[in-house]
Amino acid sequence: MDELMRVCQGLSATRPQINLEQLLALESPFATFEAHVVAEQGRDYWVYTVNGKTLEGDAIVVRASLPNQAEAMAQEGLSDTIEAARRYDANTGLQSEVEVRGVE
Repeated sequence: MDELMRVCQGLSATRPQINLEQLLALESPFATFEAHVVAEQGRDYWVYTVNGKTLEGDAIVVRASLPNQAEAMAQEGLSDTIEAARRYDANTGLQSEVEVRGVE
């Protein structure tokens, strides 16, 4: 775990940062592989950035047994984050989706 923290702190210190607004403005966001940290038990840690940048100083960390599994998980997590950010209304802090109900 110490190695994972060292890697993440190093990325935070050396990579440019983007915020959610900048993430949403990216034309082709993708998870960029940065490091593989072997776990003492269980699945290994795989570390990614977004197009080589941290998201507000944070890296994407997934646990997987194989590189292709880690890659898919990182990209799926990035896609989920983008989708959630698109639904988020930064002005109100509320979700921007509205449920429409019929009149009873």
